[in-house]
Amino acid sequence: MPRSSIVFVLLIIILAGNSIDLQGVCAMKVIAHRGDSSHFPENTLAAFESALKKGSDLVELDSHDTKDGVLVVLHDSKLDRTTNSESVFGKTDVLVSKVTLDQIRLLDAGSWKSDQFKGEPLPTLEASLKVIQASSTTLLERKAGTALSHAKLIKKLGYTDKLVVQSFDWDFLAALKVWLPGVQMAALGGEDVTRSQLEDLKLLDIPTVAWNHEKLTSEAVAMIHENGFKLWAWTVDEPAEWQRLVDLKLDGIITNRPGELSAWLKEHGIR
Repeated sequence: MPRSSIVFVLLIIILAGNSIDLQGVCAMKVIAHRGDSSHFPENTLAAFESALKKGSDLVELDSHDTKDGVLVVLHDSKLDRTTNSESVFGKTDVLVSKVTLDQIRLLDAGSWKSDQFKGEPLPTLEASLKVIQASSTTLLERKAGTALSHAKLIKKLGYTDKLVVQSFDWDFLAALKVWLPGVQMAALGGEDVTRSQLEDLKLLDIPTVAWNHEKLTSEAVAMIHENGFKLWAWTVDEPAEWQRLVDLKLDGIITNRPGELSAWLKEHGIR
């Protein structure tokens, strides 16, 4: 074979190798934690809409159920931190599970962040899913509420195979799979990664794990990927850590700063 042909073939191999590697890196998902929560009140429609405008691949939110069985979006079990519940109800430590949807609608879920968000409502899960699913994918983290109540809503909206449900409660994920066999799932973890945990997840047929970034050593990441899982890290807001996770070839980063992460990935030729 002529030398020029050999050089050409080698060049094709190198480029193909680079292409494959870049495809793996470019698969990095930007996952907006509670929406664009660094700039907007978390877990509100305003935060979700901003995350969508900034090109988030997934928008994460948290679900709780009210006293009358309606699923709403809130991280904490109590209403105090992100609403004006103390002034509305005249007491602190009000549990979302002890109030009705009508009472929830009295609350301001925006002013705690800034006066410019005054009057922002605490949204229902149904309203939130409709906003996000119109142009992206929801990462639904169940905080409270039964597998059946979540399954009914997801099925009603026709999103069974169009969103991802995650939880630290792996028994909940197993129960949800009974009601919604086609639903996509991610298992949350916060401790050191172990092989026994990964074996448990294989039995549950859960394809993705979302783990505390501080526990993701190179050895842990290798073990997760070798066992066939996709891996997302939570919750990461600093560029130095973004770089470390990119170097480890993670599949997604959950962040309070989705716009900044997306811009950083583009700046570094990763997105």
